Amino acid sequence: MERKVHPLQSHVLMQELLAKHYAEAKKAKAEGQKIVWCCGQAATDILLAMDILPMYPENHAALCGARGVSTDLCQIAEGHDYNPDLCSYARNELGWAFSGDVSLSPLGGLPEPDILLIATLCNTHLKWFENLSRIYNVPLLTLDTPLIHDGMGAEEVETIVGYVHRQLEEEIAFLEDFTGRRYNYDRLQEVVANTSRAAQLYGEVVSSARNIPSPITAFDTFLHLGALMDLRGFPQAVTYYQTLRDEVMGRVDSGFAAVGEERYRLYWDGIPIWFRVGHLGRKFASYGACCAVALYPFVWVEAFAREDPEDPLGSIARAQSTIYVNRGTQYVIDFLCQVVEDYSLDGLVMQMSRTCKPVISAQLAVMKAVEKRAGVPAVLIEGDMVDARLYSDADVDNRIETFMAVLEGRAKAGA
Repeated sequence: MERKVHPLQSHVLMQELLAKHYAEAKKAKAEGQKIVWCCGQAATDILLAMDILPMYPENHAALCGARGVSTDLCQIAEGHDYNPDLCSYARNELGWAFSGDVSLSPLGGLPEPDILLIATLCNTHLKWFENLSRIYNVPLLTLDTPLIHDGMGAEEVETIVGYVHRQLEEEIAFLEDFTGRRYNYDRLQEVVANTSRAAQLYGEVVSSARNIPSPITAFDTFLHLGALMDLRGFPQAVTYYQTLRDEVMGRVDSGFAAVGEERYRLYWDGIPIWFRVGHLGRKFASYGACCAVALYPFVWVEAFAREDPEDPLGSIARAQSTIYVNRGTQYVIDFLCQVVEDYSLDGLVMQMSRTCKPVISAQLAVMKAVEKRAGVPAVLIEGDMVDARLYSDADVDNRIETFMAVLEGRAKAGA
């Protein structure tokens, strides 16, 4: 039986802010402001500093998934000969681009782009956005971030950071030609300060789960990521995360437990299953299991909390180059073993999003290595970010039930 969970009150504020942001973006587009579509981890501060308004197809896809319309959009893309194995975020957005049916989007879709921006942290992004570039006939900017392999020395890493830094300078030169205006470096410092502070505050929320009992679940951090995606660079994001942080710290001070009686503390690996976030949160809570922390939030904190308004381009280049998802497998194993210790975890839930090839490529190897080194059990569940055809409640519930029995047995044995 699912257990009732207590959502954070700040979620209502975030929904209001995002709805207002989408409405204002459409108005801005109608009034002639330039719009850029970006992948989630792209260095959008550089464009926002030139008053080019960022919009994020991945977040739109997540919203579509949460509202239960993504599978229809994916099928539209498949009708245009896009393979069903392609990233479901990409199929969602390509389906939206081909349909143009505002009723299929929870927010009426995104205003059409004037420019596109990606970082090569995910190879799928490159082909996805190349297709968008052809569909909308707009330029595509690509920030190439070479993988930092295990065993690379400091000099090699600095070479990569310098290479990314030069690309950012080239991007600025392009933007000056594109807009016909000189680049606004003062505005860049303001935007970077907002982004960094918002990400730091969100990071404090994520870190609050180190408390026992945890005041939040990983599913809370998933739901409250929207402001860092859509509003980063804006002062509204800072204000929002201050409000969220204060609410969460209030829970810590009162000893509030996010799942009631907390018996087990777990880690969630992989991208959220957006159309089942609420169900999964309640399912784990019914066992007294708190998925306290997850991979996904760390990616965002790493990407943006380290930006520095005193060195905007240098700090952006370093963050984009050295982010968790741009590192070798051993780095990931070391990182996750440290998370197990820092958050006092009892087990790992490895969610394999079947169409997200970059994330799942080393997932089994990481799971087995961390199980052995950290001494905690793991369960693998299969699903997808937004394509409901690739998810089975019966299968996932059965795996969770079996895993909970393992944890209970270990607890009785004093493991």
